[in-house]
Amino acid sequence: PASSLKGALRHRAYFYACCEAGYFAEPGQLETPDSPEKIRADEAIKAVFGDASDNTGPIESGSVGNLIFNDLFLAIPADKTKAVGTQMHNAIDRFSGGVRDRMLFSEELLFDIEQPIEIALWLDEKRIGTEPAGALGIAALMRALEDLKAGRLALGGGTSKGHGLFTEKFLPTPTASPDREPQHAN
Repeated sequence: PASSLKGALRHRAYFYACCEAGYFAEPGQLETPDSPEKIRADEAIKAVFGDASDNTGPIESGSVGNLIFNDLFLAIPADKTKAVGTQMHNAIDRFSGGVRDRMLFSEELLFDIEQPIEIALWLDEKRIGTEPAGALGIAALMRALEDLKAGRLALGGGTSKGHGLFTEKFLPTPTASPDREPQHAN
């Protein structure tokens, strides 16, 4: 689902926003929640991805994100026997290091299919504006997208087996005319 991709990109973009803002974890230093560097990084990410409401006061403080993803649905090839395989797993007992009794499970995986995946993103730059926080947020998002496209940001489980790694092919899409507002999903 698009939310899993958005979450991974948000975390990576936050890393880059913190780097740009100069907010780093120092050995032996406690986190300072109100440091100017942390506030700058937080505001940059909120400008792009939005913010969940904290619900601590009488007024909710959440905001809608300006980055919208489409969901992706994969079509299973007609010759299912070649593309879909079953991988068996077992659960490991954390105390003994052995296999847990009656904890065998399986999952179906798509193998060796050369199927391009198109993920569409919409960024409402008008709503972000030209404030420094928005510019930093967009720059951090672009660096996170570069990591995703280059295979440096894996999504999902099994990444050590090569699952969840992506490469990219940029396909420009026509933009709406300047006199027409972009459409947004609810």
